[in-house]
Amino acid sequence: MLVPLLGVALAVRLNRFADPGAPVDGVSADAVREQLARILQSQAFNSAPVLSQMLRYVVNRTLEGRTDELKEYSLGVDVFGRGVSFDPRTDTIVRVQARRLRSKLEEYYNLQGQIDPLLIEVPKGRYVVSFRPLAPRATSPPALLRVAITPARAAMTRRKTAAVIGALLLMVAAARGLGRWLWPPPEAVSGSRPFTRAGRVMFPDRYLMQFPGLATDGTRVYFSQGGTDPSWGEKLVQVALQGGVTTDVPTPFRRQILHGISGDRSKLLLQENTTTLGLDAQEGRLWALPVTGQNPLRLGDVLAHDATWSPDGRQLVFANGQDLYVAGWDGSNPRKLATTPGRAYWIRWAPDGTALRFTLADRKFRTSLWEVRTDGSRLRRLLSDWGSGGQPCCGEWSPDGRHFVFLRYENGRSDIWIRRESRTFWPTAGSDPIRLTSGPLNFASVIFSADGQKLLAVSPQARETVIKFDLRRRQIKPFAIEGVFPSFSRDRQWMAYVPDSSGSLWRSSGSLWRSRVNGSEALQLTAPPLQVGWLSWSPDGKEVAFIGHTAGGPYKLYAVPSSGGAVRQLIPGDRQEIDPSWSPDGNSIMFGRPADVLAEQGMPKAIYLLDLKSGKTKMLPGSEGMFAPQWTPDGRFVVAMPHKAWDRLMRFDFSTQKWSELVPFDAAQLALSPDGEWVYFESEHNGHNVSRARLRDGRIERLLDFSAITRGTLMTCGFGGVDVDSSPLLHCTVNASELYSLDLDLP
Repeated sequence: MLVPLLGVALAVRLNRFADPGAPVDGVSADAVREQLARILQSQAFNSAPVLSQMLRYVVNRTLEGRTDELKEYSLGVDVFGRGVSFDPRTDTIVRVQARRLRSKLEEYYNLQGQIDPLLIEVPKGRYVVSFRPLAPRATSPPALLRVAITPARAAMTRRKTAAVIGALLLMVAAARGLGRWLWPPPEAVSGSRPFTRAGRVMFPDRYLMQFPGLATDGTRVYFSQGGTDPSWGEKLVQVALQGGVTTDVPTPFRRQILHGISGDRSKLLLQENTTTLGLDAQEGRLWALPVTGQNPLRLGDVLAHDATWSPDGRQLVFANGQDLYVAGWDGSNPRKLATTPGRAYWIRWAPDGTALRFTLADRKFRTSLWEVRTDGSRLRRLLSDWGSGGQPCCGEWSPDGRHFVFLRYENGRSDIWIRRESRTFWPTAGSDPIRLTSGPLNFASVIFSADGQKLLAVSPQARETVIKFDLRRRQIKPFAIEGVFPSFSRDRQWMAYVPDSSGSLWRSSGSLWRSRVNGSEALQLTAPPLQVGWLSWSPDGKEVAFIGHTAGGPYKLYAVPSSGGAVRQLIPGDRQEIDPSWSPDGNSIMFGRPADVLAEQGMPKAIYLLDLKSGKTKMLPGSEGMFAPQWTPDGRFVVAMPHKAWDRLMRFDFSTQKWSELVPFDAAQLALSPDGEWVYFESEHNGHNVSRARLRDGRIERLLDFSAITRGTLMTCGFGGVDVDSSPLLHCTVNASELYSLDLDLP
């Protein structure tokens, strides 16, 4: 039946438009431009500016004879603003919009363009436009073909004609419907708009191991909003779906994480937040908060870091450690459901109640999507054989269960992807994920609207900057470059840095540069795919040592000439090295091993000296369990942190060959002053601050409190090194995260 139906549809199409092949000789460019103007001024295209731009582009390129430019890549870059990294194989924007353009042209010619003299068409599978004159359509039969018939027979003929036409139309509709069922068009985002303006919308961060969610009751969106101090998810807020003023949702908690909303949209699921973040994040108490404003209800004695209610509202699934539990909706009678290979976050219950999907985060800050049946069986990883590289995260089912949307982090971007769930009679149809977004915005969390017609997503839009805190004047100043933890040559004339870095190699993807201390005479010293961090100048200023790695590879010690040249790896093998520091004579480099939370968990850790001439290494006496060494320029002291508990700072004196305690409380992000007299560090001791300790006598000075710097701003800041005048540098993130509504075209 399918072949005759498709044949009828094709016959109807060809009967009207004839062969849609190459342009016919005799059609002038002026006639084409007149027809193009007629189309673009029509009601159909007035409301479709993107399609108008695409049509104008392909028509003009065809008229100019530049048909070799009418490729999917060129259209993506020139028309839709994709970057040079645009990949048509994964980003379907051009194909989707071409399909819409063909439909819009057909709509135009069926309505306003019925008597137009020229057909403009974009044939399927091509972007080179065809032009064809259209024969004038008679409004009544020619006189020679008129036949006199009686009124009774005329009525019968009209009924038969109407029946035949109706049958043909039904057959065409059936063919189109069957075709759409078997080969549905791809999903696409057709438009977007922001509906918050205040910024600070909190979103999942796999490095902090915090996954604050979004929730909607159909008219409002609930989310966590960050404060102006380093705490996470300081308050719960709401905003109308159509946009407007963001208002607080009162809770008795200073900090909380939103995990979701009940199936009847009557109560929010909250976790009382702790101050411990990262891999050692603590479990918190769970609460049900009615959206109507009543007091929250504690959900039993449950402690969890993530949770979700079942669609029918009768059950609660929550994650504690690496275990999933199921309980009554109020946390009663919990029992273990499954044990997962990592910590489960962003747990989502399938609309039909048969399965759970969640994001698994491991100790290397990698994420993946997993699924388990609601009886605890068939625990498996999703998309394990899909694509290469990239980390999927934070998935969400559509309300009808037909689609699953998620994020994918890859090459410094985070975009939205969608997966069509299997159908009963065609289980493999549409199973490969489709990319919905590809810049310029990144997205960090996404959910469906209550009606499933839109996506509600957070775009981080954070802007990073480096500022200097002038110790003498006690005021903020701009820094010469956008790069944190710069390393300065001993003569203080040059600096090495990684531009636009996040302040840590574990989150950086930058290359190594060097410049004058004022930012002039900049020169790039390394190039991708090598990722760079932890820099140290040789005493003679001729080389820069650094730690680098490529995706998936170990962190290794390298050196490169400061004037430019070949990069060389200093230590062979797969053991990882961090924190290089040159000896005063330039003959050796001190380094450490990464902390267990970062890499090589359970392996022996200590501080080592690499002899550059022999290539041999030896351990610094008594340094077992130490890392992050800083060697003073005079060679007398080394300061380091203990691996197991970052609760103090230790000092090694080469003259006595002994270790002693320098700072009796937490100290991280170490940096020496240019003269080597002081070690600067970031601490949470009595509030988030930057302090310094003098090496020779242990004197401690508190230099600044971050609360004073960030108060009344949208910034969060961390310590970012020391300038040549001994002023602290601050690496700050200006949070402009906003909520967006994305219009979703679903087959």
